[in-house]
Amino acid sequence: MAFSTKKLKIDSDLFSRYDHVETIKAKRNIYLIHANGCKYVLKAKRESLNYAIESLTHHYLIKNEIAVYKMLEKTVFEYFNYPELIDTDGKSFIGLRYINSLRKGFDRKITYQKDFIEALVEFHSISLKYNIKGEETIKPNLLDNFYYHTNRGMVKILLSRINKLGVINTVKAFLLYMQCQLNQKALDQPLLQHNDLANSGNLITSKDGVIYFIDFASASDEKKWVLNDILDLAFNKKTLEVDSGLFENYLYALKNKIDISKLNLKTQVRFILLKRSLLRLKKKKVGNLYKVFLINTLLDKHAFESWFEKNFKIPENE
Repeated sequence: MAFSTKKLKIDSDLFSRYDHVETIKAKRNIYLIHANGCKYVLKAKRESLNYAIESLTHHYLIKNEIAVYKMLEKTVFEYFNYPELIDTDGKSFIGLRYINSLRKGFDRKITYQKDFIEALVEFHSISLKYNIKGEETIKPNLLDNFYYHTNRGMVKILLSRINKLGVINTVKAFLLYMQCQLNQKALDQPLLQHNDLANSGNLITSKDGVIYFIDFASASDEKKWVLNDILDLAFNKKTLEVDSGLFENYLYALKNKIDISKLNLKTQVRFILLKRSLLRLKKKKVGNLYKVFLINTLLDKHAFESWFEKNFKIPENE
């Protein structure tokens, strides 16, 4: 049997017996389904001739999230929590158990608790590449590589920011990007990155105080920039300061999994913040803030050294 709305039709026996449907995000085809006395979150690929490229991207994101959930189901976690996968056809939709949350985001006091840090490290310690096989998967890093990790992708982003940065600063940003790529060597094994924890809504706290990680559409294996997630959590987007305690606690836990001496911390931080700043230049509310931060701090070696020493209380070789 099929579940259908005016804009969506999927083949699911469970969701075909729904009692009530609420739209969470219409543009991304996300719905809250009330069925059999339970609540479920339904995410489906978008089909639109008017937004063909966006629909194609959304299609890959759905497949990527399905692949992540398939892998999560095969992994036993002690600390990491995520919504239970209820139903999927492996290619176009995913149905999840609804988490009755107390609030979106997380209490930063909780992040210092050992369980949260251990949960993050547990997630990072697994890999799509070595755990997922089958038609429902996509190549790890397919989208992430195109937009962020290849020179072509970075050139595309920089070219779209010339009007904000000017030609000279755009060239400086690209040269810094290349320098960082050379300074950080790839690790032997990849770490899985969520890649969207800057969005506080992707961490939710249940009524019993358990933190759940959600929305794995952008998750990917990463061999170089493995501090993406923790920096997204530790970096304050308004004050442009870093929660050094959270960062240090994470590194202390991570060193039990990998040799962190192979990580160039300054290069990791500078590269990730360069990428984040470039993406935020087009945001109306914070665009100017990140323009100043990028030009005066990230692109200036001495200014960045000073900012890093102020925000990070840990020795670089730890």
